Amino acid sequence: MKLERLDPRKEKILASVVELYTETEKPVGSVAVARRARLGVSAATIRNEMRVLEAQGLIDQPHTSAGRVPTVKGYRYYVDYLLREQSLPRSWSATVHRLFAHRTGKIEELLQTISRFVSDAIQQATVVVGPYPEDETLRDVHLSLLSDELVLVSLVTSSGRAVAKSLSLNRPLSPRAAERAYRACRSLRGTPILSVARAFESLRESVGDDPGLREETFHLFGVIASEFADVQRFPIPYFVGGTSWVARKWPTNEWHDFEEFLRALEEQQPVISALKLLSGGGSVSVFIGSENPSRLLRSCSVVAGSIVADSKVVGSVGVVGPTRMNYARVMPVVREISSRIGDWLVAAYG
Repeated sequence: MKLERLDPRKEKILASVVELYTETEKPVGSVAVARRARLGVSAATIRNEMRVLEAQGLIDQPHTSAGRVPTVKGYRYYVDYLLREQSLPRSWSATVHRLFAHRTGKIEELLQTISRFVSDAIQQATVVVGPYPEDETLRDVHLSLLSDELVLVSLVTSSGRAVAKSLSLNRPLSPRAAERAYRACRSLRGTPILSVARAFESLRESVGDDPGLREETFHLFGVIASEFADVQRFPIPYFVGGTSWVARKWPTNEWHDFEEFLRALEEQQPVISALKLLSGGGSVSVFIGSENPSRLLRSCSVVAGSIVADSKVVGSVGVVGPTRMNYARVMPVVREISSRIGDWLVAAYG
Protein backbone atom coordinates (compact mmCIF):
# COMPACT_ATOMS: atom_id res chain seq x y z
CA MET A 1 0.00 0.00 0.00
CA LYS A 2 1.41 3.36 -1.03
CA LEU A 3 1.99 6.10 1.53
CA GLU A 4 -0.13 9.24 1.60
CA ARG A 5 1.36 12.19 -0.27
CA LEU A 6 3.20 14.93 1.56
CA ASP A 7 2.91 18.59 0.73
CA PRO A 8 5.34 19.82 -1.98
CA ARG A 9 7.80 21.43 0.45
CA LYS A 10 8.21 18.30 2.54
CA GLU A 11 8.62 16.26 -0.64
CA LYS A 12 11.47 18.49 -1.81
CA ILE A 13 13.14 18.26 1.60
CA LEU A 14 12.82 14.46 1.66
CA ALA A 15 14.16 14.17 -1.88
CA SER A 16 17.13 16.35 -0.93
CA VAL A 17 17.90 14.21 2.12
CA VAL A 18 17.77 10.99 0.06
CA GLU A 19 19.88 12.32 -2.79
CA LEU A 20 22.49 14.05 -0.64
CA TYR A 21 22.87 11.00 1.60
CA THR A 22 23.25 8.79 -1.49
CA GLU A 23 25.99 11.05 -2.80
CA THR A 24 27.92 11.67 0.42
CA GLU A 25 27.09 8.80 2.84
CA LYS A 26 26.88 11.48 5.55
CA PRO A 27 23.82 12.58 7.56
CA VAL A 28 22.21 15.59 5.89
CA GLY A 29 21.70 18.87 7.73
CA SER A 30 19.21 21.68 7.14
CA VAL A 31 21.79 24.02 5.61
CA ALA A 32 22.71 21.44 2.95
CA VAL A 33 19.00 20.87 2.23
CA ALA A 34 18.42 24.63 1.91
CA ARG A 35 21.18 24.84 -0.72
CA ARG A 36 19.91 21.80 -2.57
CA ALA A 37 16.14 22.35 -2.52
CA ARG A 38 16.14 26.17 -2.99
CA LEU A 39 12.83 26.54 -1.21
CA GLY A 40 13.24 30.21 -0.34
CA VAL A 41 12.77 29.56 3.39
CA SER A 42 15.18 29.69 6.32
CA ALA A 43 17.22 26.79 7.63
CA ALA A 44 15.15 26.98 10.82
CA THR A 45 11.95 26.39 8.84
CA ILE A 46 13.58 23.44 7.11
CA ARG A 47 14.64 22.00 10.48
CA ASN A 48 11.02 22.18 11.64
CA GLU A 49 9.87 20.38 8.51
CA MET A 50 12.57 17.75 9.02
CA ARG A 51 11.28 17.13 12.54
CA VAL A 52 7.84 16.46 11.06
CA LEU A 53 9.34 14.04 8.53
CA GLU A 54 11.19 12.33 11.36
CA ALA A 55 7.99 12.02 13.38
CA GLN A 56 6.37 10.40 10.33
CA GLY A 57 9.16 7.83 10.14
CA LEU A 58 10.56 9.02 6.81
CA ILE A 59 13.96 10.19 8.06
CA ASP A 60 16.00 9.51 11.17
CA GLN A 61 18.63 11.28 13.23
CA PRO A 62 21.35 8.72 14.00
CA HIS A 63 23.00 10.90 16.66
CA THR A 64 22.02 13.95 18.66
CA SER A 65 22.88 17.17 16.81
CA ALA A 66 23.64 15.14 13.66
CA GLY A 67 21.86 15.51 10.34
CA ARG A 68 19.21 13.13 9.07
CA VAL A 69 19.30 9.96 6.99
CA PRO A 70 16.45 8.30 5.08
CA THR A 71 14.61 5.35 6.62
CA VAL A 72 13.21 2.41 4.68
CA LYS A 73 9.88 4.23 4.67
CA GLY A 74 11.59 7.36 3.37
CA TYR A 75 13.30 5.49 0.55
CA ARG A 76 10.01 3.85 -0.33
CA TYR A 77 8.25 7.22 -0.56
CA TYR A 78 11.09 8.56 -2.68
CA VAL A 79 11.00 5.62 -5.12
CA ASP A 80 7.20 5.65 -5.39
CA TYR A 81 6.66 9.40 -5.81
CA LEU A 82 9.81 11.48 -6.21
CA LEU A 83 12.34 9.53 -8.24
CA ARG A 84 13.19 10.87 -11.67
CA GLU A 85 15.05 8.24 -13.62
CA GLN A 86 18.24 9.38 -15.29
CA SER A 87 18.35 9.19 -19.07
CA LEU A 88 20.78 6.64 -20.46
CA PRO A 89 23.53 8.28 -22.52
CA ARG A 90 23.79 7.50 -26.22
CA SER A 91 27.15 5.83 -25.65
CA TRP A 92 25.45 3.36 -23.29
CA SER A 93 22.82 2.38 -25.87
CA ALA A 94 25.50 1.88 -28.51
CA THR A 95 27.56 -0.30 -26.18
CA VAL A 96 24.53 -2.42 -25.25
CA HIS A 97 23.67 -2.85 -28.92
CA ARG A 98 27.17 -4.16 -29.62
CA LEU A 99 26.91 -6.51 -26.65
CA PHE A 100 23.87 -8.26 -28.16
CA ALA A 101 24.52 -7.85 -31.89
CA HIS A 102 25.30 -11.12 -33.67
CA ARG A 103 25.79 -12.83 -30.33
CA THR A 104 26.31 -16.57 -30.65
CA GLY A 105 27.18 -19.33 -28.24
CA LYS A 106 25.56 -20.54 -25.05
CA ILE A 107 23.02 -18.37 -23.27
CA GLU A 108 24.99 -18.89 -20.04
CA GLU A 109 27.96 -17.07 -21.56
CA LEU A 110 25.81 -14.09 -22.57
CA LEU A 111 24.13 -13.78 -19.16
CA GLN A 112 27.46 -14.00 -17.33
CA THR A 113 28.87 -11.27 -19.57
CA ILE A 114 25.80 -9.10 -18.96
CA SER A 115 26.03 -9.44 -15.17
CA ARG A 116 29.62 -8.20 -15.27
CA PHE A 117 28.89 -5.45 -17.78
CA VAL A 118 25.97 -4.01 -15.81
CA SER A 119 27.79 -4.22 -12.48
CA ASP A 120 30.71 -2.23 -13.88
CA ALA A 121 28.35 0.34 -15.41
CA ILE A 122 26.44 1.09 -12.20
CA GLN A 123 29.03 -0.05 -9.65
CA GLN A 124 26.68 -2.41 -7.85
CA ALA A 125 26.32 -6.19 -7.63
CA THR A 126 24.20 -7.46 -10.53
CA VAL A 127 22.40 -10.79 -10.65
CA VAL A 128 20.89 -12.30 -13.78
CA VAL A 129 18.52 -15.20 -13.18
CA GLY A 130 16.74 -17.40 -15.70
CA PRO A 131 15.28 -18.75 -17.75
CA TYR A 132 13.28 -20.45 -15.02
CA PRO A 133 12.95 -24.25 -15.55
CA GLU A 134 9.17 -24.10 -15.22
CA ASP A 135 9.08 -21.79 -18.26
CA GLU A 136 11.22 -23.96 -20.53
CA THR A 137 10.48 -26.84 -22.85
CA LEU A 138 12.67 -29.53 -24.32
CA ARG A 139 14.21 -28.50 -27.61
CA ASP A 140 16.37 -31.54 -28.28
CA VAL A 141 17.90 -34.66 -26.73
CA HIS A 142 21.38 -35.97 -27.51
CA LEU A 143 22.61 -39.44 -26.58
CA SER A 144 26.31 -40.32 -26.90
CA LEU A 145 27.89 -43.67 -25.98
CA LEU A 146 31.04 -43.07 -23.97
CA SER A 147 31.54 -46.81 -23.45
CA ASP A 148 29.42 -49.96 -23.52
CA GLU A 149 27.84 -49.07 -20.18
CA LEU A 150 28.26 -45.30 -20.04
CA VAL A 151 26.08 -42.83 -21.92
CA LEU A 152 26.13 -39.02 -22.06
CA VAL A 153 22.61 -37.56 -22.07
CA SER A 154 22.24 -33.89 -23.02
CA LEU A 155 18.91 -32.12 -22.76
CA VAL A 156 18.77 -28.86 -24.72
CA THR A 157 16.08 -26.45 -23.57
CA SER A 158 14.04 -23.94 -25.54
CA SER A 159 16.44 -21.17 -24.46
CA GLY A 160 19.44 -23.09 -25.76
CA ARG A 161 20.64 -24.15 -22.32
CA ALA A 162 22.13 -27.66 -22.10
CA VAL A 163 21.83 -29.92 -19.06
CA ALA A 164 24.20 -32.86 -19.50
CA LYS A 165 24.65 -36.00 -17.41
CA SER A 166 26.99 -38.96 -17.74
CA LEU A 167 24.98 -42.02 -16.72
CA SER A 168 26.22 -45.47 -15.79
CA LEU A 169 23.82 -48.17 -17.05
CA ASN A 170 25.46 -51.15 -15.30
CA ARG A 171 24.82 -53.22 -18.42
CA PRO A 172 25.90 -52.92 -22.06
CA LEU A 173 24.01 -50.71 -24.51
CA SER A 174 24.50 -51.53 -28.17
CA PRO A 175 24.98 -48.76 -30.77
CA ARG A 176 21.85 -50.01 -32.53
CA ALA A 177 19.78 -49.63 -29.35
CA ALA A 178 21.28 -46.18 -28.72
CA GLU A 179 20.26 -45.13 -32.23
CA ARG A 180 16.74 -46.51 -31.71
CA ALA A 181 16.50 -44.59 -28.41
CA TYR A 182 17.73 -41.38 -30.01
CA ARG A 183 15.06 -41.56 -32.72
CA ALA A 184 12.40 -42.17 -30.08
CA CYS A 185 13.55 -39.09 -28.17
CA ARG A 186 12.52 -36.83 -31.05
CA SER A 187 8.93 -37.21 -29.91
CA LEU A 188 9.81 -35.43 -26.65
CA ARG A 189 10.48 -32.07 -28.28
CA GLY A 190 8.24 -29.43 -26.73
CA THR A 191 7.87 -31.33 -23.44
CA PRO A 192 7.96 -29.04 -20.36
CA ILE A 193 11.39 -29.42 -18.78
CA LEU A 194 10.00 -30.30 -15.37
CA SER A 195 7.98 -33.14 -16.95
CA VAL A 196 10.84 -34.87 -18.77
CA ALA A 197 11.14 -37.67 -16.21
CA ARG A 198 7.54 -38.73 -16.84
CA ALA A 199 8.09 -38.33 -20.58
CA PHE A 200 11.06 -40.71 -20.56
CA GLU A 201 9.04 -43.18 -18.54
CA SER A 202 6.36 -43.08 -21.23
CA LEU A 203 8.96 -43.86 -23.91
CA ARG A 204 9.73 -47.17 -22.23
CA GLU A 205 6.44 -48.49 -23.60
CA SER A 206 6.98 -47.35 -27.19
CA VAL A 207 10.40 -48.55 -28.30
CA GLY A 208 9.56 -51.24 -30.84
CA ASP A 209 9.01 -54.97 -30.97
CA ASP A 210 12.55 -56.35 -31.13
CA PRO A 211 12.92 -58.11 -27.73
CA GLY A 212 16.63 -57.38 -27.35
CA LEU A 213 16.45 -53.75 -28.36
CA ARG A 214 13.32 -53.26 -26.33
CA GLU A 215 15.01 -54.52 -23.17
CA GLU A 216 18.05 -52.29 -23.71
CA THR A 217 16.09 -49.13 -24.46
CA PHE A 218 13.57 -49.89 -21.73
CA HIS A 219 16.42 -49.95 -19.23
CA LEU A 220 18.07 -46.83 -20.70
CA PHE A 221 14.93 -44.73 -20.48
CA GLY A 222 14.34 -45.93 -16.92
CA VAL A 223 17.82 -44.78 -15.88
CA ILE A 224 17.34 -41.40 -17.58
CA ALA A 225 13.91 -40.91 -16.00
CA SER A 226 15.31 -41.70 -12.56
CA GLU A 227 18.23 -39.30 -13.04
CA PHE A 228 16.02 -36.38 -14.03
CA ALA A 229 13.15 -37.08 -11.63
CA ASP A 230 14.54 -34.50 -9.17
CA VAL A 231 13.78 -30.94 -10.29
CA GLN A 232 17.08 -29.94 -8.67
CA ARG A 233 18.72 -31.47 -11.74
CA PHE A 234 17.52 -28.32 -13.50
CA PRO A 235 19.06 -25.56 -11.40
CA ILE A 236 17.98 -22.01 -12.14
CA PRO A 237 20.77 -20.26 -14.06
CA TYR A 238 22.27 -17.68 -11.69
CA PHE A 239 25.02 -15.23 -12.61
CA VAL A 240 26.57 -12.62 -10.32
CA GLY A 241 28.91 -9.79 -11.13
CA GLY A 242 30.32 -6.86 -9.21
CA THR A 243 30.42 -8.04 -5.59
CA SER A 244 33.62 -6.05 -5.15
CA TRP A 245 31.73 -2.84 -6.01
CA VAL A 246 29.38 -3.44 -3.08
CA ALA A 247 32.33 -3.96 -0.73
CA ARG A 248 33.65 -0.54 -1.73
CA LYS A 249 30.28 1.19 -1.37
CA TRP A 250 28.87 -0.51 1.73
CA PRO A 251 28.20 2.08 4.48
CA THR A 252 31.11 2.09 6.89
CA ASN A 253 28.80 2.06 9.92
CA GLU A 254 26.93 -1.04 8.68
CA TRP A 255 29.71 -3.56 8.07
CA HIS A 256 28.00 -6.04 10.39
CA ASP A 257 25.31 -6.46 7.68
CA PHE A 258 27.77 -7.10 4.86
CA GLU A 259 28.34 -10.73 5.87
CA GLU A 260 24.61 -11.47 5.55
CA PHE A 261 24.57 -9.83 2.12
CA LEU A 262 27.40 -12.12 0.98
CA ARG A 263 25.61 -15.15 2.41
CA ALA A 264 22.47 -14.26 0.49
CA LEU A 265 24.41 -14.09 -2.78
CA GLU A 266 26.18 -17.37 -2.02
CA GLU A 267 23.05 -19.27 -0.99
CA GLN A 268 21.27 -17.93 -4.11
CA GLN A 269 17.74 -18.88 -3.03
CA PRO A 270 17.08 -15.65 -1.01
CA VAL A 271 18.04 -13.59 -4.05
CA ILE A 272 16.17 -15.78 -6.54
CA SER A 273 13.02 -15.66 -4.40
CA ALA A 274 13.17 -11.86 -4.14
CA LEU A 275 13.70 -11.48 -7.88
CA LYS A 276 10.80 -13.80 -8.73
CA LEU A 277 8.46 -11.95 -6.40
CA LEU A 278 9.46 -8.58 -7.82
CA SER A 279 9.29 -9.74 -11.43
CA GLY A 280 5.72 -10.99 -11.25
CA GLY A 281 4.34 -7.69 -12.46
CA GLY A 282 6.46 -7.63 -15.59
CA SER A 283 8.14 -4.27 -14.83
CA VAL A 284 10.96 -2.83 -12.68
CA SER A 285 10.22 -3.11 -8.96
CA VAL A 286 12.11 -2.60 -5.70
CA PHE A 287 12.36 -4.23 -2.29
CA ILE A 288 13.94 -1.87 0.24
CA GLY A 289 15.49 -3.10 3.47
CA SER A 290 12.93 -4.81 5.71
CA GLU A 291 10.55 -5.22 2.75
CA ASN A 292 12.74 -8.11 1.57
CA PRO A 293 11.29 -11.54 2.33
CA SER A 294 14.66 -12.98 3.42
CA ARG A 295 16.32 -11.93 6.67
CA LEU A 296 19.68 -12.01 4.90
CA LEU A 297 18.61 -9.19 2.58
CA ARG A 298 17.00 -6.86 5.09
CA SER A 299 19.94 -4.50 5.10
CA CYS A 300 19.79 -4.31 1.29
CA SER A 301 17.73 -3.06 -1.58
CA VAL A 302 16.88 -5.31 -4.52
CA VAL A 303 15.92 -3.73 -7.84
CA ALA A 304 14.52 -6.25 -10.33
CA GLY A 305 13.48 -6.08 -13.96
CA SER A 306 11.48 -8.80 -15.69
CA ILE A 307 12.91 -10.69 -18.65
CA VAL A 308 9.84 -11.15 -20.84
CA ALA A 309 9.82 -13.43 -23.87
CA ASP A 310 6.69 -14.11 -25.87
CA SER A 311 4.57 -12.22 -23.30
CA LYS A 312 5.82 -14.41 -20.46
CA VAL A 313 8.21 -13.58 -17.60
CA VAL A 314 11.05 -16.09 -17.93
CA GLY A 315 13.78 -14.51 -15.79
CA SER A 316 15.04 -11.42 -14.01
CA VAL A 317 17.84 -8.89 -13.96
CA GLY A 318 18.51 -7.68 -10.43
CA VAL A 319 20.76 -5.21 -8.67
CA VAL A 320 21.48 -5.94 -5.01
CA GLY A 321 23.21 -3.51 -2.70
CA PRO A 322 22.88 -1.22 0.30
CA THR A 323 19.69 0.82 0.65
CA ARG A 324 21.83 3.89 0.01
CA MET A 325 21.58 3.22 -3.71
CA ASN A 326 21.29 5.56 -6.68
CA TYR A 327 17.84 4.30 -7.72
CA ALA A 328 17.49 6.97 -10.40
CA ARG A 329 20.51 5.53 -12.20
CA VAL A 330 19.99 1.84 -11.45
CA MET A 331 16.33 1.44 -12.45
CA PRO A 332 16.58 2.57 -16.10
CA VAL A 333 19.65 0.37 -16.59
CA VAL A 334 17.81 -2.67 -15.21
CA ARG A 335 14.79 -1.90 -17.40
CA GLU A 336 16.90 -1.56 -20.56
CA ILE A 337 18.98 -4.71 -20.00
CA SER A 338 16.05 -6.95 -19.02
CA SER A 339 14.14 -5.80 -22.11
CA ARG A 340 17.12 -6.47 -24.37
CA ILE A 341 17.59 -9.99 -22.99
CA GLY A 342 13.94 -10.78 -23.63
CA ASP A 343 14.16 -9.52 -27.20
CA TRP A 344 17.36 -11.50 -27.75
CA LEU A 345 15.81 -14.72 -26.45
CA VAL A 346 12.88 -14.38 -28.85
CA ALA A 347 15.15 -13.58 -31.79
CA ALA A 348 17.63 -16.36 -31.00
CA TYR A 349 15.31 -19.14 -29.91
CA GLY A 350 11.81 -18.16 -30.97
